[in-house]
Amino acid sequence: MRRSKKAYKISLLISGVATAVGSGAMGIMLNYVIAEYALPASKEGWMSSLISTGAMIALVTGILLRGKIPKVGFIIFGGLLMSAMLVMKSIPVSFSCFLGICLLLGFGIGMIDSFQSAFLADLYPEDTAKNLGVFHGIFGIGGVVLPLVLHRMLLTLSWRTVYLIIGCFSFLLILQFIVMTARLKEEPVLKRVEGTQNFSQMRQFFQDFQFVLLLICMFFGAAAQNGILVWTVRYVSSFLGDTELAPVCLSVFWICSTGSRIFTPRIPVEPLKILAFGSLISGAAWGIGILSGNANAVLVACTIAGLSSGCCIPLLLNEGAGLSRNNTGLVTSVLMMIKTAGQMISPIFVSSMQAELGMRLAVFLIGIIFIADGVTAAVMVWMKTQKRVHS
Repeated sequence: MRRSKKAYKISLLISGVATAVGSGAMGIMLNYVIAEYALPASKEGWMSSLISTGAMIALVTGILLRGKIPKVGFIIFGGLLMSAMLVMKSIPVSFSCFLGICLLLGFGIGMIDSFQSAFLADLYPEDTAKNLGVFHGIFGIGGVVLPLVLHRMLLTLSWRTVYLIIGCFSFLLILQFIVMTARLKEEPVLKRVEGTQNFSQMRQFFQDFQFVLLLICMFFGAAAQNGILVWTVRYVSSFLGDTELAPVCLSVFWICSTGSRIFTPRIPVEPLKILAFGSLISGAAWGIGILSGNANAVLVACTIAGLSSGCCIPLLLNEGAGLSRNNTGLVTSVLMMIKTAGQMISPIFVSSMQAELGMRLAVFLIGIIFIADGVTAAVMVWMKTQKRVHS
C-alpha cells in the first residue's frame, strides 16, 4: 500500500499542474480578451470574477453532495469540466457566451481545487502541513512556467489557439489521474466519504472567534494574491509599457510563492507569525513598487510578495484542517469558499476603482489588502498567545 500510495500522491500532484494552468491562464490572456471584445475599464475584471463565481457555486455544490460522492469523483469531474471549458474558449463567441464559459470554467476549477487539497489531507493525515506545502508548491510550478510559455506562444499563435492547446494539455494531466484511480480503485481511501450530518459542528466552528479570523485572513490573503495574478501583466505591459518584463514579473511571483509554500512549514517559527509579518511586508513592497512607476520595481515587489505571503493559502488550509480531522473536506470547502469570495470580489473591486481613480491607484490598493491580511493574522497570533497564557 505504501508504494501505491506514494505513486497516487505523485499522480495527484501532477493533476495540480492542470489546476494551475486552468486558473492562471486568464491573467496572461487578459490583454488579448479585452482587445478582442473592446471592453471598457469597468468591465475588465468581469471574466476573472465570473471564474471565481463559478468556483464559489462549485464549492457550495460540493458541500451539498458531501456524503454521496467520494472526493476523487469531484476531482475527476471538475478536472474534465475545466479542460473542456478551456477548449471552448478557443471558439469565437459573443462576450456574454464567453462569460458563461468563464462561469463553467470556474465551476470546474472550484470543484477540483478544493477536493485535491482535502483528498491529500486524507492520504497523509499525519503529515498534512508538509504535503499541502509541496502540493501548492507543485501548483506553483505551473504558475511559474505558464506566463513565460504562453507569452512565447502568443507571439506566433492567436489567443484562442493557445486556449485550445492548454485545454488539451490539461485534459492529459487529468487523464493520468483517472488511469491511476482506476488502477487503485479498491483502496479504502478512494471510497471514503464524509458524513452529511456535519453542519452542526460547522456552527460550532463559527462560534469560535479564532475560526472567524481564520476566514477573514483567508479572504484578504486570497484577494491580494489574486490581485497580483490578474493585474500584474496588464499593469506592467499596458500602463508601464514593458511587454517583455510583464510575464517575467508574474513568473517570479510564482517562483517565490512556490518556494514560500514548500519551505515555510520547515521554518521553526509559528506559521501565523510568518504570515502576519510577511503580509505586512508584501503590502509595503507592493505599494512602493506600484507608486514608483517603474517596471523593475514591480518585479522586485512581486519577488518580495511571493516570498513573504506565498504560503498564505496552504498555511490557512492546514490551520483549518487541524480543527477537525474527521471533517477535513467540509472545513476545507468553507475555507475555499472564503478564498473564492476574495478572488471573486478582487477583480471587480480593482476594475471599479480603475474606472474612478485610474489604473495605478487601483492596482496600488492591492497592497492595502495585503496589510489588512497581515493585521488580521497578527490578531490571531495575539489571541493564541493570550489563550496559552491563561491556560
